[in-house]
Amino acid sequence: MKNRFRSIPSLVAGAAIVLTGACGDSTGPGGSDSGDPLTAAEAQEVSTEVLTLLSTTAFSGVGTSEAVQLTDLPGIRFSVSAAPIETKTASCEGGGTVSVSGEVSLGSNSATFDLTETITNCVVQGSTSTFTVNGDPNVNLSGSMSSSGETFTIDWKMRGGFKYTSGGSRTGSCSVSVDIKGTVDLNNLTNPNAITVSGSVCGQSITTLG
Repeated sequence: MKNRFRSIPSLVAGAAIVLTGACGDSTGPGGSDSGDPLTAAEAQEVSTEVLTLLSTTAFSGVGTSEAVQLTDLPGIRFSVSAAPIETKTASCEGGGTVSVSGEVSLGSNSATFDLTETITNCVVQGSTSTFTVNGDPNVNLSGSMSSSGETFTIDWKMRGGFKYTSGGSRTGSCSVSVDIKGTVDLNNLTNPNAITVSGSVCGQSITTLG
């Protein structure tokens, strides 16, 4: 297992999402797009903060001493175990927190997970405005990872939503509905087409990770 889940570069977690500015779906499971809409640039700044914290917090130090470590997948170091993880909390850069809870289960050559992020007064300092973000009601990250020979396959789903305020007058809600999947050849980690992204964030279509 350790030999198969080897070092993989930052293909997913910690990568900035890239929004096209085209209109996406106006609603998503657990969230909706309403109120004073965010521009594509604002949506990218806000969602990158909260979605990156979801993945990095969830997979940071999960498991027990017997758990198998999946090194730098993707870009971070974590362990998995066949048990619920304890609730983990991380601070947003501008203040506020995100908390992640859920389950990560380990198979012989695979892992599955179902994780929920609760966002509480997370302050995001954008290039033009400062936003305070809370869950609406939360964001869920679920999916699987598996290895076979020299390939590594991921299938991740982000669903839910968050609400935001800015300057005391701008308020609104954003839906999150993103699918991230692909198969990575461990001998060709630089392949730009290994991971595909589809869906929308804040009504803006997402097509890639930056």
